[in-house]
Amino acid sequence: FFFVFEMEAVSAGFKRVLLDTTFADLFIKIGKETISAHRGIVAVRCPEICPLPDPTSKKKIKDKTTVSIKSIQNSSIFMKVLEYIYSGSVNFTTMTPEAIMELNKAGKIFNLRRLSYICEDYFQQNINLKNVFEILVAAHKLNEPTVKSFCKFFAIEHFNEFVMSIEGLHVLGIDLFQECVTAYLTFQATGSLSKVSLGEPPADTLLVDLQRLFKMMPYSDCKFFIEGEEVQCHKGILGANSDKFKMLCKDIPASGGPLNGISLDGFKSMLKYLYYGDDNIEPLPACELVAFARANDLRELLTLCENKIRNSIAKETVIEILEVAYQPEMAQKQDLVEELKSKTFPFVAENFKEIDLTPLRTRMNQKSVMIAADLILYLQDVHRKGQK
Repeated sequence: FFFVFEMEAVSAGFKRVLLDTTFADLFIKIGKETISAHRGIVAVRCPEICPLPDPTSKKKIKDKTTVSIKSIQNSSIFMKVLEYIYSGSVNFTTMTPEAIMELNKAGKIFNLRRLSYICEDYFQQNINLKNVFEILVAAHKLNEPTVKSFCKFFAIEHFNEFVMSIEGLHVLGIDLFQECVTAYLTFQATGSLSKVSLGEPPADTLLVDLQRLFKMMPYSDCKFFIEGEEVQCHKGILGANSDKFKMLCKDIPASGGPLNGISLDGFKSMLKYLYYGDDNIEPLPACELVAFARANDLRELLTLCENKIRNSIAKETVIEILEVAYQPEMAQKQDLVEELKSKTFPFVAENFKEIDLTPLRTRMNQKSVMIAADLILYLQDVHRKGQK
């Protein structure tokens, strides 16, 4: 369940990236139209369209940002290819049977085996008496033997209803109708009816590919300096997830710039979440990401970090979690504040001698003073109750 939810969340996130062309750096010409995309994403998902850069090559290859596709003439079909590249799925409900078959051909052209599989499987799962005639005509016209065999198998299995549809037979035409009758008579004579098998579905590599995107950062167009380290990323991914990041990325120079208010571990945890849905955020980065995610309107990440903190109270994390509860931004989340206090204060009381209070003593700002004061009051109350 959680894996499916993670896949759906990542898929939805990258559909947003596809639709937001603010930082597009790949321009694909289909006939007279030009479609905008993002080189890094396309390169890790479909190198046939945009190859990955080869850091080991000694040849100086021209950095291409414009690609002409001759094998596909329909830009709407190519947009569906990109929909699959970015999200690992395709919404077929708005497509005609002919368009889905064209998409199937495109999948074969670009070596997107899973795309071709889900196109053909869609027909296998959804053929019925209302659409079989239209699908059969399109499959015959576009020379799609697999889909055509699905239609003929369905026609044989439902032969009486099939031949009773006068409207459907008009759509089919005499030649295709005779072909179906011949297939039915052959079945009657031999008693043998075999259905074409698509075999096992090719693996869905969306998350694996997006992990490679994070590790390799091909065609990165943005870099931040955090704690003395350079961190590369893609403006398109950051900007599609947050308008605040979009504004930041527009202003950042090509040489990069500093990013304040977050540690290196916290920022990398955020990137892993945005790039491939990694929700294994350690408690301490989660603490600082609460304020950072709220400031940058990353609502899903904010909720994730708040839930992580709820369940991560330990000797090494309890003070940082307490500091989250005392952030000014938490004033509007009193339920979470009270929950954190109700869990952290008793934990501190039970493990007082083993908890390092140095962070509170060294910072000694207004927030630390408030935490210390409330802790002292709580510990005094516990002591009084213990004496009774």
